Amino acid sequence: MSLRVLNEDTGNFEIGHLQDVMSSGEQPVYRLTLADGKTLDCTVNHRLYTTQGWQRMGEALGLMTDEEHQVLAVTKTCEVMTNGVVRPDALYSQQSWLAAQAKQGLTAQQIANICDCSPDVIRHWAKKFQLKLPAGHRRGLKTVVGNGCYRSRTWLQQQHERGLHVDEIAALANCSIESVKKWSYHHGLQLNKRSPGTKQPWNKGLTGYRLTLSETAMETRRRNAQHFTKRGADSHFWRGGTATERQQIGAWTRQIAPQVHAKFDYICQSCGQQGKQLHAHHLVPVFADKSLAYEFENLVSLCQTCHQSLHQNHLEEDFARRFHPIRKPEMWAAKPKSKGRRLKAHPVKVVAVEYLGIQPTYDLEVQGPWHNFVANGVVVHNSFRYTGQRIIDVAEGKRDVEEVFYLRPVGKYDNRQGKKYFYSEEQRNADKEWCLAACDRYRQRIEEGLAEEHARSLIPFDARQHFVMSCNVRSLMHLLDLRWKKDAQLEAQQLCELLFVHFETWCPEIAAWYHKNRAQKARLSP
Repeated sequence: MSLRVLNEDTGNFEIGHLQDVMSSGEQPVYRLTLADGKTLDCTVNHRLYTTQGWQRMGEALGLMTDEEHQVLAVTKTCEVMTNGVVRPDALYSQQSWLAAQAKQGLTAQQIANICDCSPDVIRHWAKKFQLKLPAGHRRGLKTVVGNGCYRSRTWLQQQHERGLHVDEIAALANCSIESVKKWSYHHGLQLNKRSPGTKQPWNKGLTGYRLTLSETAMETRRRNAQHFTKRGADSHFWRGGTATERQQIGAWTRQIAPQVHAKFDYICQSCGQQGKQLHAHHLVPVFADKSLAYEFENLVSLCQTCHQSLHQNHLEEDFARRFHPIRKPEMWAAKPKSKGRRLKAHPVKVVAVEYLGIQPTYDLEVQGPWHNFVANGVVVHNSFRYTGQRIIDVAEGKRDVEEVFYLRPVGKYDNRQGKKYFYSEEQRNADKEWCLAACDRYRQRIEEGLAEEHARSLIPFDARQHFVMSCNVRSLMHLLDLRWKKDAQLEAQQLCELLFVHFETWCPEIAAWYHKNRAQKARLSP
């Protein structure tokens, strides 16, 4: 399973993989609510990545609770790191910032100019945050022309009933014909139409004209058109740059592509197959030399698959060398690198804490150098490590001592040297009292300000701990040979019995052979 993890050196999010899930038992769980609406359910020992570094939730918020774990007060201000910002300048993904721009009356285009992105991106995030942006242009006719009578349904209806035509009504209202049509359609009025008459159009039935030229003459006309045609701002059809230069190059390339494919007999010049969907590819890429973008001889036919693979794998130079391009690759400009869309962490303030009750909790083990992970948009870390809270719970009577410490059952025992003894109920009760006293002493030292690492030296050795064991078949049988013997330690024998259950599930035939030939027979591993 893939997880999003934070590279703490670069601040960018990367992909990690889940390695294991560990139960941390039932603990008090709290719900944190962030300023942007995110929530996170965690314990007081759960580590959060804050603006002050890694901190446990209880310490980061200065959380104060009563004996029932109910929240009494939050004494510290805390900002936790969350994901969701695409780039440091991607302010549009922050709801508060985008709402402020919309409140100022900025359009999607104006906000896009601030963020250096497209208006579509701004509209996407505005829709996600349920924000309404002002329209970028005014729809319909808003400026009143002439005396404005053409906007009145009553006046327009009177003129139509008089039998006036559109041009006559426009002249009467001192406005354009289109204005009369627009408002007539708006009010659902029927226009008066003139009889078409009997005049025959001169071009009825004609479909255009055709030049009877040789292929050489046609090629000359194409070459002259490419050379002399005015483009961009020099063109007579220039309308202020509604399309970028790169879009104009793409449009010209698609227009000239059929002639390119005919030149190469509709064969992909990379895979050699015919009949596929073809694209016209620039041998010298546009990024390398824009002056060759409109050169017909700089274009070759590639199928869609080869064309996409060539650009995605940055093989433009290798492919161009096979065709002796107009300009050698050594003279090319460097290929521009994308800004990328790497997610970065950003801080969000915790605004509320709510107690949810005692719930089962789990910790995740993550592969790789970074063991953090993103939980519901918040960068967190495992709380699984030695903690003294359960020891304090025993001292305060919130947990039973045998939930935290292991004590052997009453019974007869012998050791490997043959010494036999009886572990009585009185001895076991005395050991429980000793564990309780150690827990109380630990609590006192913590209240006096000692570090957990220092105070835990007072705790008895047999505190229950979680651990993870990995093995293969050979090493497992070796462990069973050494620790499943009848004179082995009692706890080791019980562990081997539990391991053998998994052994039977994992390798049933080998487990059956082992149980018949080697189990509890004190033989060495094969």
